[in-house]
Amino acid sequence: MRLNIKTIEAMAGNDGRISLLYMRVATRAGSQPVNLSEIIINISDGKGSIDLFYEPDSNVKKGYNVKPLIDTGLKFTPDKPLIENGDFVSIIIDTARNGIDLESGDILQISFESAKGKKAHPLEVDLGTLNIGLNRIY
Repeated sequence: MRLNIKTIEAMAGNDGRISLLYMRVATRAGSQPVNLSEIIINISDGKGSIDLFYEPDSNVKKGYNVKPLIDTGLKFTPDKPLIENGDFVSIIIDTARNGIDLESGDILQISFESAKGKKAHPLEVDLGTLNIGLNRIY
């Protein structure tokens, strides 16, 4: 399984606190389909880290949610967020609800791994672990 992180956007309020992260994600060409409910996302700000698990409810209190942007095979459902070649999704992380205290200028590290173990379902993310400098979006 191979994921390709296309973009990451951070939304901040006037106080500079980051409230939401949006990651636009696709599979790599030739990759097998990826069930995003089987992916753990780890976020670290250098002070601490948290593992986030998929939550199908759009009002996510903990974890992350996924919204399809392009679903070519019409196989994506909230209970089984499956993406395959040609699909494009947005992973949404409510940083405040997840207890992630970020502000503009922080350096963020994000990594992905398979909840089923690397041997059962190896997961590769292009660019490896991403380090992102967060800036306020006006």
